[in-house]
Amino acid sequence: MYFRLFSFYQRLGLIGFCIMLIQNILLETNEFNFIETWEEAVITDQSLVCQTGITRSNIRQCKEISVVLKKPSVLVIGNSRINGFRANMFDTLSFYNLSKFRIGFKPTLDYLKTLKEDELPKYLFLLIEPYQFSYGFENRKYADEQSQYPPETILKSIIPFASALNDKKLSKILTQNKYRGIKSKTKTRGYRTNDGSYHYGNSKNTSIERQIAHLDKLTSNSLKVYGKYLFENFNQSLDHNSFDVYSKLIDYTNEKNIIVIGITLPYCQQIQDELDSDKSKYKMWNEFHSDETNQRLKKINKYYYNFSRFGDFEGYNYEMIDQIHPSEKLVGRIIYTLLNENRDFQDLFPSFDKHYFKARIESSDKPLMDVFSN
Repeated sequence: MYFRLFSFYQRLGLIGFCIMLIQNILLETNEFNFIETWEEAVITDQSLVCQTGITRSNIRQCKEISVVLKKPSVLVIGNSRINGFRANMFDTLSFYNLSKFRIGFKPTLDYLKTLKEDELPKYLFLLIEPYQFSYGFENRKYADEQSQYPPETILKSIIPFASALNDKKLSKILTQNKYRGIKSKTKTRGYRTNDGSYHYGNSKNTSIERQIAHLDKLTSNSLKVYGKYLFENFNQSLDHNSFDVYSKLIDYTNEKNIIVIGITLPYCQQIQDELDSDKSKYKMWNEFHSDETNQRLKKINKYYYNFSRFGDFEGYNYEMIDQIHPSEKLVGRIIYTLLNENRDFQDLFPSFDKHYFKARIESSDKPLMDVFSN
């Protein structure tokens, strides 16, 4: 029916009817009621993959709703590089990945203070990045990657969308599946409603050889692409006031009996090599990875682990999704290494089975396969 009507209205040039038709399509994909759809999925424990591309509903709001509803005992906070932490990595513990929207120690502390006592996690996995120690970082306002605000008028979204629509795309959008929202349906990726982690779609089917070639192709301008926020001011020294801000966060979590596990994740090897190559140009990076900084971070919180080097956990460069995002296989290798080698971490999670992690990781030879998917 949609194909016939769409073709009919396009030929007649009835713009008003076309807009109504497009609006109806967006309603069916849950683009217009995205937040309500997400909340219902969480309440009814539906495993959906959601990401909106027209109305730009606030993913951050959806994730924060999920934390309140789920009250997870394990919470993950950081930028999109920590997307690969999955619920199935945490045994029977309730879990939620609040990645992408809370970056930095003060924003994390401010967020935790908004939660009621019964909403606070028992364990907090916190991504710790070198750039969080740049001067004035905690006072900057970093916008969400998904806008918190709708377009000024719906026409500004519908008209470009409609002009790019064709039979193939329309078929994909109207197919009934686990995807909700235009972007999620067309690109087959997005955030999982049940645990907040990110589903990367068809990329998981790539081979090792193709992924090596893919990373080589991407890396030529990677520092420029990500320089505005990941590698900004890397020619400066670490801002030592940032350690004090981190200490305040740890003081609060200790007071609330929250165990913080600080994690530093790898970039792809090509980026690591570039950052290692010039200690003056990339001063912050090299200071961050010094023994002195590592000891200082561990003194603030003994559960800090730097896995920025693949050799630290037998990781592989080709298991990076792209230049900056570790796959869930790499995350699994990190947790396996901690369970296998670190007594403090073992004591935190005595029910975890390191052999389970090893078996999952080795269950597929594809480097990006979702071996821990729910």
